[in-house]
Amino acid sequence: MSNGQAKPKITRGRFLLRFVAVVMPLALFQVGASQALIYQVMHPTLKDTWLMLNLPGPVVALFLAVFYVLVYLYLRPVLQFLAGVSEGKPQTADFLKSIQDRAVAFPYFMALLAFPFYMVGSSVATYIICVKLGWPMETIIYGFLSGLISSLLATPIAIYGYSWQIEPALELSTTALPGLEPARQTGQKIMVMAKLLITVLSLMIAVTGYTAVVGYKQTRNLFDNMARMEQMLPAAERANLVNSVEKTIDPRAKSAAYFSARMGNLSLFYVALLAAAILISGLMAVAAGLYVARPIRSLKKSALRAREGNYEEPVRLVSNDEFSEVGASFNQMMDTIMYQIQFTQDMADNLKNGIVKIDETVNTMAAVSDRQSRGAAEQASALEETTATSQTIADTAREIAERALLVDRAASHTISSSQDGKTKLELSRKEFSAIAGQMETISSGMAELDSKFREIYEVAALIKDMSARTEILSLNAGIEAAAAGTEGRRFMVVAEETRLLSARSGEAAVKIRDLVGSIQKAALQSMTVTEAGKAKVVAGTRTIESALETLKTISSSAQSTFAAVKEITGSASSQRLASEQVATSVAQIYTVAKQVEKGTMEINSAITGLQKFAEALRKTVKGNTAA
Repeated sequence: MSNGQAKPKITRGRFLLRFVAVVMPLALFQVGASQALIYQVMHPTLKDTWLMLNLPGPVVALFLAVFYVLVYLYLRPVLQFLAGVSEGKPQTADFLKSIQDRAVAFPYFMALLAFPFYMVGSSVATYIICVKLGWPMETIIYGFLSGLISSLLATPIAIYGYSWQIEPALELSTTALPGLEPARQTGQKIMVMAKLLITVLSLMIAVTGYTAVVGYKQTRNLFDNMARMEQMLPAAERANLVNSVEKTIDPRAKSAAYFSARMGNLSLFYVALLAAAILISGLMAVAAGLYVARPIRSLKKSALRAREGNYEEPVRLVSNDEFSEVGASFNQMMDTIMYQIQFTQDMADNLKNGIVKIDETVNTMAAVSDRQSRGAAEQASALEETTATSQTIADTAREIAERALLVDRAASHTISSSQDGKTKLELSRKEFSAIAGQMETISSGMAELDSKFREIYEVAALIKDMSARTEILSLNAGIEAAAAGTEGRRFMVVAEETRLLSARSGEAAVKIRDLVGSIQKAALQSMTVTEAGKAKVVAGTRTIESALETLKTISSSAQSTFAAVKEITGSASSQRLASEQVATSVAQIYTVAKQVEKGTMEINSAITGLQKFAEALRKTVKGNTAA
């Protein structure tokens, strides 16, 4: 099994082996007993006996197969339970109880199941034998009786045999689940007397019935044979046989009819014998049951008295069997219980004295603990206020130190910014001076550019004038060429092209003049802007020189401030460290004080619990003493 559990004593395989060890001999016994009765009734020859044993073989096998299938279906939950225990599977209380119910009823189920199977099976088998061997059909009745008698004979064996087989599984079911009640009544209640009745009556009925059936049949066979023999005698001799007599002692030979007439009395005799056997065996079983039940009832009464608290009344049981040993063991157990009760009483008395001392000690401890608890609470409260104050001081010192660091960083940044600003202003002043020079250069270039523009105007006017004149000349040349006729046609083409060229030159001159005018206008505007920028650069240069002087003053002041802030930062850091150390020390003292207060409260709680325990123990002792 898993989880470290011990391997069970009974497994599924062992359980099936025990079943085979019971069912196979029992089946052979019942089949053999049934066939033996048929043999005694019919007295077959050796050949007929061999056929009688072999002819119903398939039918017997079929009935046994169906019988085993039903038994398997009944035992299937038990087999699942054994497999689950072997595999370590958890079991439920309801399932285990159902297994116990099935296991307790199993022997009686098997004993009852045998009756219909063997009675019907024997009847069918006898019918097959009668058909094959030509026996009279009334033999089927004896086949039915053989099945009934064999089942009665096997009933006690089945009950005790299957009880032996199922017992390990039943015991395992009581230990498979902790907390499951180990002893309980399950299934249909059957008293010990009823079990004895079943055992004795089944045996007596079977034996007596076997004797009656065989005896009756043998007598019938004998008388039938006598009647057949009479038919073989001559008529004169048969006339000497008498069918009735006046006196019991009559020397004359009696006929088969005489004895056949008395078969009814013989039947009554066998019936009376069977009834007497049943009555006597029943009375004996009842007497045996009462004899066995008497000591059991005596033990049960003593157990009930012990449950009610009466341990002084012993079990009065004298016999020569195991019940006397059980009674003696029960009385010894009662003596041990009485001794334990006396010992418990003495211990309770000692506990009373101990409880008184515990009360005194607990009261003293409670008073001391109460004073200590109040002092610890006051001390913890004062330390709590001190801790809060020291923590506030530490927080303030930390805040001062942080602000001093911020001022230190701001002063350092101011000095750095002043130095950087001074450098940049120096560069700006130089750049502004350079810009002023460039403005002067641009202004001179603009004046020179204006004079060049004027020259371009003159050139453009000259070109305009030349193009106008060229156009006039071209017109005149065209007129002359037209007058010249064919010879002047080529010259007229040249004159036309010259005229067009002069026209385009005039247009270009106009465009040049307009463009130069626009550029000149823009140049004049740029010159105006440049003059204004030059004035602003001069003013900016003066402003930068003034800002440079101011920045030098700020840088000098920032140097002094930075030195002072350095000293403040060092002092604030030292104060912060000292305040934090004070706050830590006070917090540790407060923690210790809280622990002392908590310990005092725990002591008070323990003392209170001890007082309650002492009071409960006192009540318990008083209750036991009163009981």
